[in-house]
Amino acid sequence: MMQQPEVSIQQDPVSDLTGADIDVLNQEPRKSEPRRNWFRSGRVYLRDTQCWYFRTREGIDLGPYESQFEAEVESGLLREMIKEIEDEGDRRAVIRQFVLDSHQVGHTLKPLFEDERRLAIFI
Repeated sequence: MMQQPEVSIQQDPVSDLTGADIDVLNQEPRKSEPRRNWFRSGRVYLRDTQCWYFRTREGIDLGPYESQFEAEVESGLLREMIKEIEDEGDRRAVIRQFVLDSHQVGHTLKPLFEDERRLAIFI
């Protein structure tokens, strides 16, 4: 008698999302910005084939994350926190606090910057 191969079914993490979680993943433009089509796939990327990062509109890359899904969710959470803030300095302050808070919850983020000017503004 031939033995049937074992099949494992992996649960799709998206299927566990609640309505509130899905709302966080939807992006609305900030009041000070015109409506544009932003594609998450362009903002979340795999770096060095090991870790996932996401890029903020302020030119700051945040990560590392273990999965693309985790980077997408965290990107959505941060986006919700800053979407109503018009002042760029205030948005950077929220991003800075987001990074500092990551240390307290045991998931240390290491921000990457497009250039030294952005690093100087962030500090």
